Amino acid sequence: MLRSMSDKGVVAILDPRLATARYGGFLRASLPPFWTTYDPEVVRAALKRLDAAQTP
Repeated sequence: MLRSMSDKGVVAILDPRLATARYGGFLRASLPPFWTTYDPEVVRAALKRLDAAQTP
């Protein structure tokens, strides 16, 4: 996803095993800091903010 240090985006992990499987904790710990939501509207709002920040 990243092409440069200034790139921004949203990564959606839609597999519920991330929360339930034994390896889920290991995978989450290997990722950079992030926030979690189950609300699609929160994701849409985040994407709109990212888009607005990119518009000159």
